Amino acid sequence: MLYLSPIELKKAIAFGLLYLFSCFGFSQKVQVDSNFNLYDNGLTGGGFDKEVDKIISLADGGYIVFGSFSQFNVTPINNIVKLTAKGDLDLTFNPYQTGPDNSVKDVVALPDGKLLVAGNFTKYNGITVNRFIRLNSDGSIDTSFITGTGFNYTVYAIVVQPDGKIIAAGSFSKYNGLAINKVVRLFPNGDLDSSFTIGTNPNDTPNTLLLQTDGKVLVGGDFTLFDGIASSKLIRLNSNGSVDSGFSIGTGFSGPIYAMALQPDGRIVVGGSFTSFNGGLSSKRILRLNTNGSQDSSFNTGTGFSSGTVRSIVIQTNGKILVGGSFSGTYNGTAVKRMIQILPNGNFDSTVAILPTGQLNSICLFQGGAVIAGDFSSVSGVTKNRIAKLLFCQEETVWNGTSWSNGLPTIEKATFFNANFDLLNNSKTCTCFINSGVTVNINAGVTLELGSYYSGNGNLVFANTASFFQSDDAVLNTGSIQYKRHTTPVRKTDFTYWSSPVVDQQLQLLSPNSPVSSFYSFETSSNNWHKEATSTNMIPGKGYIFQAPLSFSATTPSIFEALFSGIPNNGKIQLPIVKTIYPVLIGNPYPSAINADAFILENQRVLRGSLYFWTHNTTVVNGQYTSDDYAVYTILGGVGTAAKNTGINNTIPNGTIVSGQAFFALGANQQGTIDFTNAMRIKGDNNLFFKNGTPQKTASSLNFEKHRIWLNLTNKQGLFKQILLGYASGATNEQDTLFDGISLDSNEGLDFYSVTEGFKNTIQARTLPFDASDFVFFGYRVKQEGVYTISLEDCDGLFTNQTIFLEDLKESKIHDLKKGSYSFTTLEGTFDDRFVLRYRNKNAVIEKETDAVQITTKNNQILINTTKQEIREVALFSIDGKQLYQAQELKTKTHLIEAANWESRVVIVQITLETGEKISRKLLF
Repeated sequence: MLYLSPIELKKAIAFGLLYLFSCFGFSQKVQVDSNFNLYDNGLTGGGFDKEVDKIISLADGGYIVFGSFSQFNVTPINNIVKLTAKGDLDLTFNPYQTGPDNSVKDVVALPDGKLLVAGNFTKYNGITVNRFIRLNSDGSIDTSFITGTGFNYTVYAIVVQPDGKIIAAGSFSKYNGLAINKVVRLFPNGDLDSSFTIGTNPNDTPNTLLLQTDGKVLVGGDFTLFDGIASSKLIRLNSNGSVDSGFSIGTGFSGPIYAMALQPDGRIVVGGSFTSFNGGLSSKRILRLNTNGSQDSSFNTGTGFSSGTVRSIVIQTNGKILVGGSFSGTYNGTAVKRMIQILPNGNFDSTVAILPTGQLNSICLFQGGAVIAGDFSSVSGVTKNRIAKLLFCQEETVWNGTSWSNGLPTIEKATFFNANFDLLNNSKTCTCFINSGVTVNINAGVTLELGSYYSGNGNLVFANTASFFQSDDAVLNTGSIQYKRHTTPVRKTDFTYWSSPVVDQQLQLLSPNSPVSSFYSFETSSNNWHKEATSTNMIPGKGYIFQAPLSFSATTPSIFEALFSGIPNNGKIQLPIVKTIYPVLIGNPYPSAINADAFILENQRVLRGSLYFWTHNTTVVNGQYTSDDYAVYTILGGVGTAAKNTGINNTIPNGTIVSGQAFFALGANQQGTIDFTNAMRIKGDNNLFFKNGTPQKTASSLNFEKHRIWLNLTNKQGLFKQILLGYASGATNEQDTLFDGISLDSNEGLDFYSVTEGFKNTIQARTLPFDASDFVFFGYRVKQEGVYTISLEDCDGLFTNQTIFLEDLKESKIHDLKKGSYSFTTLEGTFDDRFVLRYRNKNAVIEKETDAVQITTKNNQILINTTKQEIREVALFSIDGKQLYQAQELKTKTHLIEAANWESRVVIVQITLETGEKISRKLLF
């Protein structure tokens, strides 16, 4: 059996479709977004169960879809639904309600986010509304919009004027009990506007409206008379409802009109089931009218559509026209099926191929493509039930070596390079195609952003720190790139952690002169390194390491350049993970930086929230590192492995994971997949790959309150360990997976950590609101006895103006870290009960040793006595900061505590007297 990886399968599908369309004479420029409504990929019950009439876009990127359906992705949904930008059901819209009891025919999104909804329903969520309502943005009924008894028959179309007034058309004859004609205007509050009158009723139903920029409105439908005037199927009204005598279509259309679209020049493209116009002119199912109603003879539709109907027309920014419907014969002699693109002059555009299996009712443009809806079950071979997202460009521009054919690239344009080009500034384009023999260079720090795919046989070269950004997970690239990444200076024996931003990158081709025995990945199941063959192709999202080239100096570091070559990775990438608490070596799989916070939150079920970045600061002795150096990051922030302006790499992780960067994460003891998606990708900020310079403590991108302290433990021999303590919204005083970063204890010479519930943390968060009486225990491990120093590296938030004290319980000293570092002498070993961080100033907080309070221990009991003030509160804490006991509002001079069940034999007793004075004692019992 032939096995294809997910990436290989995507490539095979892409090339297969390309071949398929080439057989039909098309050059394939349209992709069906398989990630839009992921559930609808062949699963039973995917998509909509019945026909969709129309789809409209919303300001938040989502969509309102309506029609006569009763189910979406197996979920019962009646006739109207809100989808997210990714095609998923928006559960915040009218949740757990029945919705309209019959079909919805038209919806208009208002500037304030509310929705006007019209159709053939008489109830909404069980409440009588009679065919027309206004909804709040969450799908609930807007009770301030009063329609009374509503319309007595179906409302087919609505438009909203700039002044907020609403024009409605349908088969109705009454509104709120008043006799009316089939086209009416309402005030923004729902009252009838009697100043708008169409005269006598049309003799049949108007079913479509189009508002012009001059305030006039086009009315289309089945009628042949309107206000007594012969005007078959189409009429234009003035702003007061009267017939516009300056617009004449002669004898009009031979059949109904279902779709109209207004061009920027005022000309009108009309579609329906008609076969002739104005007394015999052959115009089958589509034509264009001049602004006065006469047929535009320059619009060359030829014989038009041979069968079916036109249901949807949209004008693109390039003037090209997308047309959808039930047609399945020919257009002007060319075989077509249900959706085509025609040129501004009416000719068939053979460069676009879109093949729905059933009727197409609606086309909704967005930047980079369109969402289509109707009664189909697949599009161009991709299973999509009645709704699908298409990716394509609306315009194009070509670089010939001296100029652009259609102006500079934009996000709407497909960009073609027929000659060499250097991109010096950030640029957005829809697609990018580079011809064979042509080289396009993307300069350092510059971002090339594509709305869709990259293709061609030319060379697209990204300098170090340049970025290739794509946001759509469904896009399939077919062209190869060359992507350069620089390390900071490294020595011959230094290892660097790598991840590939391209498909099928062979390990040794990155560094042909590195020792063949120095290529490794990490095997999580055995918690050990795994030697890789030099011929191994790097798996996207997986981390690898290898040494610098043998030609590098063993003592003097130099910059190493890695050159990745291949098709750039894009879209969702998944790596399986076994149930483990051991480290997992993974990496950024994209040719752009990703947001660390987004990655952590997306994978919190299978990974703990701390990320570890190798920095190789320590020296190599006899071919081995004297200790391992890992900078650490959680959503609270990051810590580095060297103090400011020292070491080879003193960068602190700032929430950005650059392209090519691999890192460790800790398993959360859950089996599943580690997921990377385009939603994590960011533009620019691609320059922190082993970068020298001032440490950066940029706040993470998540918007939550945080106040932080960075502390260093050092000695004069160069040992260094940094920790981060913070107070943050969402954190607790227990071990928090997302906030707290466990120390890997990888530095042989020393470790420094806070202690919480038995965990030793390099990064620890505590709860808000901040209480200045709080305190935190710190522990350390040193390999050699001697003098060590604890110093305040930095602080932010409220700690900018808050005193920070270090208490040495062994020496009974309290030191103000804002005034300077604290040095102490220690023996070799591990000490988890020596240091406490506090925040009170000397006069208010320092716990006084006084004879007025006596604490004695006997027979697993703790007895507290005072001779003067009464005791207000007593609390006991373990050495790792866990509260063991609390008693409040005592108002006594004697208090007895039973301590028989506690495992810890060392506790901190904190006594609060009636005056507010606090007394703390360390006890051993």
